[in-house]
Amino acid sequence: MRQLMKDSGIEWIGKIPSDWNTIALKRTVRLQTGRTPTTTKPFYFNGNVNWYTPGDLTNNICKTAKRTIAIQALADGEAVSLPESAILVCCIGGSIGKCGYMGNAGSCNQQITALIANDNVSSKYIFYCLLASGDDFAKQALYTTMPIATNSYLGSRSIPLPSFREQVAIADYLDDICSKISNIETLIKEQIDSLEQYRRSVIHEAVTRGLNPDTPMKDSGTVWLGQVPQSWTVTPVKYLASIKDSMASRKLTAQVEYLGMENIESWTGHLVGLDSRPSEVSSSVSGFSKSSVLFGKLRPYLAKVAKPDFDGVCSTELLVLEPKGINREYLFWSLLNQELIDMLTMQSSGVKMPRVSWNQLGNAQIAVPSGGEQCQIASYLDRKCADIDSIIDVKKQQLETLSEYKKSLIYEYVTGKREVPA
Repeated sequence: MRQLMKDSGIEWIGKIPSDWNTIALKRTVRLQTGRTPTTTKPFYFNGNVNWYTPGDLTNNICKTAKRTIAIQALADGEAVSLPESAILVCCIGGSIGKCGYMGNAGSCNQQITALIANDNVSSKYIFYCLLASGDDFAKQALYTTMPIATNSYLGSRSIPLPSFREQVAIADYLDDICSKISNIETLIKEQIDSLEQYRRSVIHEAVTRGLNPDTPMKDSGTVWLGQVPQSWTVTPVKYLASIKDSMASRKLTAQVEYLGMENIESWTGHLVGLDSRPSEVSSSVSGFSKSSVLFGKLRPYLAKVAKPDFDGVCSTELLVLEPKGINREYLFWSLLNQELIDMLTMQSSGVKMPRVSWNQLGNAQIAVPSGGEQCQIASYLDRKCADIDSIIDVKKQQLETLSEYKKSLIYEYVTGKREVPA
């Protein structure tokens, strides 16, 4: 920390160097709210102009938006034209405070406010100031049914202000160090992706080939299954499990657990967010028990499969299967087979909300070994996948640590608590 510091008078900033000042954002930038072109003219969309929405903002450089608009939309005043180096800030909803720095010219929708820096300030430095104040920005926003930040509120926010030369030096240094951290984050994310793919391949091999690599094989007669061990049978799910019907909506008591699609982690079956369950559900529910296997029929590509160790009720977007003549844990792992998930995804109906029916799942065939071998495979996958999950958890913790480290560095440099190395 520098030796000569003073109180900024701004809570999120804290102390700043004695030769720095604080300034309201509106005195350093021009604020411009985005706009959505009228949908009655389809030719305004799918052009070659990046049109940013909150989902595009990742507190990083923005170069490509998920959606685009045509130049004609800008010419007709149906969208706003934004220059390269404009700063984008989401000002409403769950992504409030998320930022982006435009790497090229483009546009944005009305949920985003663009900040176009004056000539006497560094746009990139202001971007880093907004990243440093993101938590406080969201905390101080207005809350009704959802958080919202007006342009007046955004413009009144104060940031630290060193000399222009020091702004540029801080921004350049943070560009360099954040780029290095991002490279490490990318490498870790690739490792996580590889581990997740490996996990799926382990499951597929175990539930279609077994644990003995030398066992004689036969053609399963099912394209996606390929060859299976000679002693195994290939059986439709409907002969291995029955489906449980839904019941009327109900209030939930402390003794009744509720599971929604959001409570099941994709591809692992881990149950999450159980502490935030609703006290009442307005739609129909399905009952399940410790012996049930749950399968998410909505967006089957999400691979939401679970085997809860308690009785309760669940969303009707989950099919409740009661195993009969098959080991419950083995059925669970078989339903997490990526080849099965991919096949059901292809069969699902609906564009925005694709669903798979019980008829489709029930007719899907899985490879079934003897009861003893089912138990062996299920136990093997329990152990093996737990080991893989542990490694993935470590990698995810590394990402969280790097994110906090980057956030801390940005804060300390834009508030002058650290000096850029000479």
